Formats: sequence, C-alpha cells, structure tokens
Amino acid sequence: MGRSRFNCHSPLAKRVNEENCNARRIAGSCTSFFKAQQIQTSACGLEGETAHPTDRRDDSGQVIFKHVVRRMKTAGYMWTNQHKRCQDAPVSTNLLCYLPDRTFARAITTAQVASE
Repeated sequence: MGRSRFNCHSPLAKRVNEENCNARRIAGSCTSFFKAQQIQTSACGLEGETAHPTDRRDDSGQVIFKHVVRRMKTAGYMWTNQHKRCQDAPVSTNLLCYLPDRTFARAITTAQVASE
C-alpha cells in the first residue's frame, strides 16, 4: 500500500501554534491550537485507516483506535474522556477526546472547547 502524504508525526501543529501566538502575543488570540488539533486528529485517523485497511469496517480488536491514540500521543496530545462529547462518542478520531501535552496549549484548547 502506498504511503500517505499526511505525516502524523510532523510538527505542523506546533509550528502553526507558535507562529500564531508569537505574532499576536495575546493568549486569547491563539485560536490555532484547536485547529491544529483538528488537522492532527484527521491526519492520524487517515494514517491509521491506511495502515490497517482490513480493520476499517470492524475494529473490534481496536487496532485502528490504538494506532491513532498512539500516534496522537507521539504528536503531543493525550487521550482524555473529560469532555461530554467524548463520553458520548469515545472514538479515536473524535478531536474532543484529546488535549495537548503542553500546559499553555492545553489551557487554551480547554477554554476553546468549553462551549462545544
């Protein structure tokens, strides 16, 4: 199977966040944190499905789930089911089931998803 053009390990999210915050210097203006998390979750989900095509319809062994969560962890996000929408749908591609590892990014993202 061909290699995906998406790189789940790329530092895209970190770079986007730092550039946005450095340009504005105001924590409330750093809106790219959650957007970067969306991009990262999608890329890792695609990578997981590409790596395990036979498990797409029935992932009862949670092969894709574990793959995506592991890749998100490598990318700097931790799995959490604190958010109500994650409790309702605890799937590996639900971006509300992740929070950034870094303290500042976690605080901003938590504030951004509070109204979701």
